[in-house]
Amino acid sequence: MFLILSVFAIHNYSLTLYIDCKDDMTVEYLMRNNSGIGFVRIPEDADISIKITDVTLYAGEETIIILSGKGGFSDFSDTVRFLSGEDDSEYNKLQAINTKIISSILRATKDKNLLMSYSISSLKARDAELEDSTDKWRKWIATVNALGDISKETSYLNYSLYGAFSIRRVTSKDKFKASVTATNNIFEYLNDGIYRSAVKTYTGSIYYAKGIGDNFAWRVANDSKRATYYNFELRNETSLGIEYSLFPYSTSQLAQMRFSIVPSAIYYDYYEKTIFERDEEWRGRIKCRTALDLIRERYSLSCAVSGEIFLSKERFYNIYAESEADINIFKGMNLEFYGNISFPRDQFYLKASEYSEEEILLKQNQMLTDYILYLYVGISYSFGSKFANVFNIMFD
Repeated sequence: MFLILSVFAIHNYSLTLYIDCKDDMTVEYLMRNNSGIGFVRIPEDADISIKITDVTLYAGEETIIILSGKGGFSDFSDTVRFLSGEDDSEYNKLQAINTKIISSILRATKDKNLLMSYSISSLKARDAELEDSTDKWRKWIATVNALGDISKETSYLNYSLYGAFSIRRVTSKDKFKASVTATNNIFEYLNDGIYRSAVKTYTGSIYYAKGIGDNFAWRVANDSKRATYYNFELRNETSLGIEYSLFPYSTSQLAQMRFSIVPSAIYYDYYEKTIFERDEEWRGRIKCRTALDLIRERYSLSCAVSGEIFLSKERFYNIYAESEADINIFKGMNLEFYGNISFPRDQFYLKASEYSEEEILLKQNQMLTDYILYLYVGISYSFGSKFANVFNIMFD
């Protein structure tokens, strides 16, 4: 859910800001480092609205800050962009967001009390330091994850292990990423016998993407998977894709509409013989995708439709659609929606042998299905005092 706040200066000036941001840490940092500013909840009370978002494209990843004024500030608007991966720590990114927001606001106001609260020269110096600081890692970022959990009752046991390693480098013109993951999920249920499920998945991927001008990008990738759930002892896909963006990448903060086509060659090696009597096989596939993203003051909307067709005598294909929306209906009322649906007509990898009762009950293997659907709808209404300028973590 969007964390939506407004900012109100508690001195002799009357300035309100509305901050729309998904990240709690960002809002907390802004609150802690701007003691002369108060926080309120309702966007309709704002003189300046601020939306902070991260955008991921083939050509790079960016943090985008959009500021737009209303009422007495209706002539003010500003958009600030910087690469999310250019700093080697989350703390530096938070500093950059805070500095750029405050600097932009100071340029929009002539309120002496607000101007006196900040040193413009120090803000400019900090902004320049963030932009020009030497990065000894040259934008390379590595991440290691190791997770585990266990749940136990008298007749029930579930534990899972997860490990991952990734390395990436993102610039405004290109990006590279390589990663490996391993997941082991064990489930046991005791009821007149022991039902045991062991689902193991291992993945590895590597890709490089580069922009061509301001509207095109290309990508080459290789993805490998080993998964008991899908009957894959090995699935290896090599692909080459091209993307066209209707709106230039450099002006994508308010609207995106992208079209991509990705042909690939896929090798399958199966644990068990499939329903088509195959132990292994090669298949060609073409995937097309259309995506639309809109970011506005009162709402954000994202939707995508993709289709896959396999190059073979059999008519194997897959259609997938998803949509996400966050809407401010009226003062204090917000609606969230997410949904996806797919029509898998490409389940040629299903095993030929019959499924046991244990495999069916515990969903140990994927089974034949006409569709897969997921929907989420949430609504919230907030009322009361518009001020929320104290951050307190007690008993959180």
